[in-house]
Amino acid sequence: MRELSRLDRDPNLTKVHLIGHSLGCIVVRHALSLSLPKKMGRVVMLAPPNQGSGRARRLSFIGAWFSPAVAQLTDEERSWVRQLELPNGYEFGVIAGNRDGTARLYETELVGQSDHVSIPSCHTVIMKKPLAAQHTIAFLKSGHFLSQCEVEETARATVLEREAAKKAAKKSRASKKAARKQERVNRRAARKEKREPRPPSGPEAATSLAAH
Repeated sequence: MRELSRLDRDPNLTKVHLIGHSLGCIVVRHALSLSLPKKMGRVVMLAPPNQGSGRARRLSFIGAWFSPAVAQLTDEERSWVRQLELPNGYEFGVIAGNRDGTARLYETELVGQSDHVSIPSCHTVIMKKPLAAQHTIAFLKSGHFLSQCEVEETARATVLEREAAKKAAKKSRASKKAARKQERVNRRAARKEKREPRPPSGPEAATSLAAH
Protein backbone atom coordinates (compact mmCIF):
# COMPACT_ATOMS: atom_id res chain seq x y z
CA MET A 1 0.00 0.00 0.00
CA ARG A 2 2.84 2.37 0.88
CA GLU A 3 4.60 1.49 -2.37
CA LEU A 4 1.46 2.28 -4.36
CA SER A 5 1.19 5.66 -2.64
CA ARG A 6 4.86 6.36 -3.37
CA LEU A 7 4.38 5.57 -7.06
CA ASP A 8 1.30 7.77 -7.16
CA ARG A 9 3.37 10.71 -5.85
CA ASP A 10 6.30 10.12 -8.20
CA PRO A 11 6.47 13.16 -10.57
CA ASN A 12 8.25 11.07 -13.21
CA LEU A 13 5.28 8.73 -13.63
CA THR A 14 2.06 9.52 -15.45
CA LYS A 15 0.39 6.10 -15.15
CA VAL A 16 0.79 3.15 -12.81
CA HIS A 17 -0.38 -0.22 -14.14
CA LEU A 18 -0.60 -3.26 -11.88
CA ILE A 19 -0.16 -6.95 -12.69
CA GLY A 20 -0.96 -9.59 -10.09
CA HIS A 21 -1.03 -13.36 -9.79
CA SER A 22 -3.35 -15.49 -7.66
CA LEU A 23 -3.64 -14.06 -4.14
CA GLY A 24 -1.68 -10.99 -5.25
CA CYS A 25 -4.72 -9.98 -7.30
CA ILE A 26 -6.86 -9.98 -4.15
CA VAL A 27 -4.23 -7.84 -2.42
CA VAL A 28 -4.51 -5.37 -5.31
CA ARG A 29 -8.31 -5.28 -5.01
CA HIS A 30 -8.08 -4.68 -1.27
CA ALA A 31 -5.45 -1.93 -1.68
CA LEU A 32 -7.56 -0.13 -4.29
CA SER A 33 -10.63 -0.37 -2.07
CA LEU A 34 -8.74 1.55 0.62
CA SER A 35 -7.15 4.19 -1.58
CA LEU A 36 -7.82 5.55 -5.06
CA PRO A 37 -4.50 6.45 -6.73
CA LYS A 38 -4.82 9.38 -9.11
CA LYS A 39 -2.34 7.90 -11.58
CA MET A 40 -3.84 4.43 -11.56
CA GLY A 41 -3.89 2.82 -14.99
CA ARG A 42 -5.07 -0.68 -15.82
CA VAL A 43 -4.95 -3.90 -13.79
CA VAL A 44 -4.21 -7.36 -15.18
CA MET A 45 -5.04 -10.36 -12.99
CA LEU A 46 -3.49 -13.77 -13.61
CA ALA A 47 -5.48 -16.71 -12.20
CA PRO A 48 -7.20 -14.69 -9.46
CA PRO A 49 -9.66 -16.37 -7.04
CA ASN A 50 -12.05 -13.42 -7.40
CA GLN A 51 -15.08 -15.53 -6.48
CA GLY A 52 -13.22 -17.41 -3.79
CA SER A 53 -11.78 -20.88 -4.18
CA GLY A 54 -13.50 -24.22 -3.77
CA ARG A 55 -10.15 -25.70 -2.83
CA ALA A 56 -9.80 -23.12 -0.06
CA ARG A 57 -13.24 -24.14 1.24
CA ARG A 58 -12.28 -27.82 1.30
CA LEU A 59 -9.08 -27.01 3.17
CA SER A 60 -10.51 -24.32 5.43
CA PHE A 61 -11.31 -26.71 8.28
CA ILE A 62 -7.61 -27.59 8.41
CA GLY A 63 -6.15 -24.22 7.49
CA ALA A 64 -8.21 -22.37 10.09
CA TRP A 65 -6.00 -23.91 12.75
CA PHE A 66 -2.97 -22.24 11.19
CA SER A 67 -4.32 -19.14 9.43
CA PRO A 68 -7.78 -17.53 9.44
CA ALA A 69 -6.96 -16.16 5.96
CA VAL A 70 -7.86 -19.51 4.41
CA ALA A 71 -11.49 -19.13 5.48
CA GLN A 72 -11.55 -15.63 3.96
CA LEU A 73 -10.76 -17.03 0.51
CA THR A 74 -13.44 -19.72 0.21
CA ASP A 75 -16.17 -19.67 -2.42
CA GLU A 76 -18.88 -19.30 0.22
CA GLU A 77 -21.12 -16.25 -0.07
CA ARG A 78 -20.10 -14.87 3.32
CA SER A 79 -16.34 -15.13 2.70
CA TRP A 80 -14.33 -11.92 2.80
CA VAL A 81 -13.17 -12.12 -0.82
CA ARG A 82 -16.78 -12.44 -2.06
CA GLN A 83 -17.75 -9.32 -0.09
CA LEU A 84 -14.79 -7.25 -1.31
CA GLU A 85 -16.12 -4.42 -3.48
CA LEU A 86 -14.63 -3.51 -6.82
CA PRO A 87 -13.53 0.14 -7.03
CA ASN A 88 -15.23 2.16 -9.76
CA GLY A 89 -13.30 3.84 -12.55
CA TYR A 90 -10.63 1.18 -13.08
CA GLU A 91 -10.12 -1.27 -15.93
CA PHE A 92 -9.59 -4.86 -14.82
CA GLY A 93 -8.53 -7.64 -17.20
CA VAL A 94 -8.55 -11.27 -16.08
CA ILE A 95 -6.42 -14.06 -17.57
CA ALA A 96 -7.40 -17.56 -16.44
CA GLY A 97 -5.82 -20.96 -17.01
CA ASN A 98 -8.09 -23.63 -18.47
CA ARG A 99 -6.22 -26.33 -16.53
CA ASP A 100 -6.17 -24.45 -13.23
CA GLY A 101 -7.22 -26.62 -10.29
CA THR A 102 -6.74 -23.82 -7.75
CA ALA A 103 -8.77 -21.01 -9.30
CA ARG A 104 -11.23 -22.49 -11.77
CA LEU A 105 -12.49 -20.47 -14.72
CA TYR A 106 -15.73 -19.30 -13.14
CA GLU A 107 -13.92 -18.48 -9.89
CA THR A 108 -11.70 -15.97 -11.72
CA GLU A 109 -14.64 -13.94 -13.04
CA LEU A 110 -14.96 -10.42 -11.64
CA VAL A 111 -18.14 -8.37 -11.71
CA GLY A 112 -17.32 -5.21 -13.64
CA GLN A 113 -14.26 -6.65 -15.38
CA SER A 114 -13.30 -5.04 -18.69
CA ASP A 115 -12.20 -8.26 -20.37
CA HIS A 116 -11.66 -11.94 -19.58
CA VAL A 117 -9.68 -14.57 -21.45
CA SER A 118 -8.54 -18.14 -20.80
CA ILE A 119 -5.32 -19.73 -22.03
CA PRO A 120 -3.86 -23.26 -21.87
CA SER A 121 -2.13 -23.25 -18.49
CA CYS A 122 -2.21 -24.46 -14.91
CA HIS A 123 -2.14 -22.17 -11.87
CA THR A 124 1.53 -22.08 -10.94
CA VAL A 125 3.10 -21.34 -14.33
CA ILE A 126 0.55 -19.08 -16.01
CA MET A 127 2.73 -16.01 -15.43
CA LYS A 128 5.53 -17.67 -17.45
CA LYS A 129 3.41 -18.34 -20.53
CA PRO A 130 4.32 -16.22 -23.59
CA LEU A 131 0.63 -15.96 -24.50
CA ALA A 132 -0.14 -14.52 -21.06
CA ALA A 133 2.56 -11.90 -21.60
CA GLN A 134 1.15 -11.02 -25.03
CA HIS A 135 -2.38 -10.66 -23.65
CA THR A 136 -1.07 -8.54 -20.76
CA ILE A 137 0.77 -6.14 -23.07
CA ALA A 138 -2.29 -5.82 -25.29
CA PHE A 139 -4.58 -5.04 -22.34
CA LEU A 140 -2.23 -2.47 -20.83
CA LYS A 141 -2.08 -0.72 -24.21
CA SER A 142 -5.72 -0.90 -25.30
CA GLY A 143 -7.88 -2.14 -22.43
CA HIS A 144 -8.67 -5.35 -24.34
CA PHE A 145 -7.02 -8.72 -24.72
CA LEU A 146 -5.97 -10.12 -28.08
CA SER A 147 -8.69 -11.55 -30.31
CA GLN A 148 -8.38 -15.11 -31.59
CA CYS A 149 -7.31 -13.73 -34.97
CA GLU A 150 -4.61 -11.62 -33.32
CA VAL A 151 -3.44 -14.61 -31.28
CA GLU A 152 -3.06 -16.67 -34.46
CA GLU A 153 -1.24 -13.83 -36.23
CA THR A 154 1.08 -13.40 -33.26
CA ALA A 155 1.76 -17.15 -33.23
CA ARG A 156 2.62 -17.11 -36.94
CA ALA A 157 4.87 -14.09 -36.46
CA THR A 158 6.61 -15.85 -33.57
CA VAL A 159 7.22 -18.94 -35.72
CA LEU A 160 8.65 -16.79 -38.53
CA GLU A 161 10.89 -14.94 -36.07
CA ARG A 162 12.20 -18.22 -34.67
CA GLU A 163 12.86 -19.59 -38.16
CA ALA A 164 14.68 -16.39 -39.13
CA ALA A 165 16.72 -16.56 -35.92
CA LYS A 166 17.64 -20.19 -36.63
CA LYS A 167 18.73 -19.32 -40.18
CA ALA A 168 20.79 -16.39 -38.91
CA ALA A 169 22.41 -18.57 -36.26
CA LYS A 170 23.15 -21.29 -38.83
CA LYS A 171 24.69 -18.72 -41.19
CA SER A 172 26.76 -17.29 -38.36
CA ARG A 173 28.04 -20.76 -37.39
CA ALA A 174 28.93 -21.50 -41.02
CA SER A 175 30.77 -18.19 -41.32
CA LYS A 176 32.73 -18.84 -38.12
CA LYS A 177 33.54 -22.36 -39.28
CA ALA A 178 34.83 -21.04 -42.62
CA ALA A 179 36.91 -18.41 -40.83
CA ARG A 180 38.47 -21.06 -38.53
CA LYS A 181 39.21 -23.28 -41.54
CA GLN A 182 40.90 -20.41 -43.39
CA GLU A 183 42.89 -19.59 -40.28
CA ARG A 184 44.18 -23.18 -40.12
CA VAL A 185 45.12 -23.03 -43.81
CA ASN A 186 47.01 -19.79 -43.23
CA ARG A 187 48.88 -21.25 -40.24
CA ARG A 188 49.91 -24.35 -42.20
CA ALA A 189 51.10 -22.18 -45.08
CA ALA A 190 53.12 -20.03 -42.69
CA ARG A 191 54.77 -23.09 -41.08
CA LYS A 192 55.56 -24.56 -44.49
CA GLU A 193 57.14 -21.30 -45.62
CA LYS A 194 59.39 -21.26 -42.56
CA ARG A 195 60.61 -24.82 -43.19
CA GLU A 196 61.43 -24.35 -46.90
CA PRO A 197 64.83 -22.66 -47.72
CA ARG A 198 64.55 -19.41 -49.59
CA PRO A 199 66.34 -19.11 -53.00
CA PRO A 200 69.38 -16.79 -52.98
CA SER A 201 68.91 -13.27 -54.20
CA GLY A 202 71.10 -10.26 -55.05
CA PRO A 203 74.93 -10.73 -54.98
CA GLU A 204 74.55 -14.23 -53.53
CA ALA A 205 72.43 -15.28 -56.51
CA ALA A 206 75.02 -13.80 -58.95
CA THR A 207 77.89 -15.65 -57.21
CA SER A 208 75.92 -18.88 -57.33
CA LEU A 209 75.28 -18.50 -61.07
CA ALA A 210 78.97 -17.67 -61.73
CA ALA A 211 80.03 -20.80 -59.89
CA HIS A 212 77.85 -22.89 -62.18
